[in-house]
Amino acid sequence: MPKHRFQKGNRAAVGNKGPHRDRTMTLELISQLNALDPQTNRSRLSRIIEKLIQLASGLYVEYETVKVKEKGKVVEKKIKVLKERDADLDAIMLIWDRLEGKPITRMASPYDEPPPKITAIETIIVEPDPNRFKTVEQKNSHGR
Repeated sequence: MPKHRFQKGNRAAVGNKGPHRDRTMTLELISQLNALDPQTNRSRLSRIIEKLIQLASGLYVEYETVKVKEKGKVVEKKIKVLKERDADLDAIMLIWDRLEGKPITRMASPYDEPPPKITAIETIIVEPDPNRFKTVEQKNSHGR
């Protein structure tokens, strides 16, 4: 049996596999996000990021159908219209955290409170006990 629990070769050290953990789900997710949409020729990841930016900025694209006269005929066409709404704070914070990094969370400490104010300093003179520093032999020799 190895001396330390997390020593190399110790079978009792189960749990966190560290950098060697199974990443199949992560790898599959990455490959699905990078897959191209055959209609738009864009990756799903770029569409997600575009949507996130739209939510954070409050601007979004909407398609509207309009009637246009072309070569003497009235045809319906879809056009892009830029619209505005309130920005989504969660989306803003998500982007901010990715760009700047999440702020460090500080643990509460007893030193967070201000030190107490000193209002008075007193000097107290105490008469020392003469038997306080005697050894056991000295005490026994005096009959104690």
